Amino acid sequence: AIAGKDGGVISNESVSLESSCGYGVVYATALDGEPLAASHSIILGAVGRTRNSGQTVEISSRQRGVHERLWRVREPGTTPVLMEPAKGVFTMHGAPPGKWMLQPLNLLGQPNDAKPRMISPKDGTLRVEFDANPLFLLSHEAQ
Repeated sequence: AIAGKDGGVISNESVSLESSCGYGVVYATALDGEPLAASHSIILGAVGRTRNSGQTVEISSRQRGVHERLWRVREPGTTPVLMEPAKGVFTMHGAPPGKWMLQPLNLLGQPNDAKPRMISPKDGTLRVEFDANPLFLLSHEAQ
């Protein structure tokens, strides 16, 4: 996972994950217990700034000690959780051939109404750009 780093990349010889926003979290998790490079079922997440509905924050109007301003959550709020989108890129080198599908998911991890899109590896590299939704399921079916 990458948290709050614009242009940040974490990688190894098989996979990389890139954050394309200066805030939030971008992550990849294998659902089948395999390493990401061998997984056939991967959750991709991209979550920007988040807060509960009705949350209120109190910010000090004068300097307090060495701090220019202090703030505290006055009312933590309730659901629904309001989230800004974040952007990420997941790349797998040596991706197995076959059918790769990217399905948007809701916050409970269930498919939402959006249609899945097919992603094809090019020269053995699978590149998945994801945003505008907090969760995606990347799945693979061998042919």
